Amino acid sequence: MTRKELRQYRSIVAEIKEINKTIRENTVHDTVTGSDKNYPYIQHTMSVEGGTRETEVAYAHCQVLKKQRDNIKQWVDSIPDSLTRRIFKYKYIIGNRKMTWAMVAKAIYPELNRDTSIHQIADTLRKNHENYLKNL
Repeated sequence: MTRKELRQYRSIVAEIKEINKTIRENTVHDTVTGSDKNYPYIQHTMSVEGGTRETEVAYAHCQVLKKQRDNIKQWVDSIPDSLTRRIFKYKYIIGNRKMTWAMVAKAIYPELNRDTSIHQIADTLRKNHENYLKNL
């Protein structure tokens, strides 16, 4: 796993949401009346839905993105060391926005409240992250 792939996680999640919204907006839902193929030919209502070729392409692209998202998440979840795994989760997976190293330090060690110690811990966490990627 590369840093570039890890950094794409949040963007992939956002793109999946956008594509799902587009698919929902471009899919037609309706009901029709039909009957059974065999006797006694009972009439009933059926739901139908469909989309354009663009909807099918968007769905296929969404499946590719979901696979990428799941691969990144599985890789992070497979990190054996608990602290390192938490560093990667906070840095790349958890939340809607990119977290700074100070934010990661505060998330992992919420009891810290002095700026100097937060920045020292943040630097230690960053080095742990860099060493883990370097040793792959």
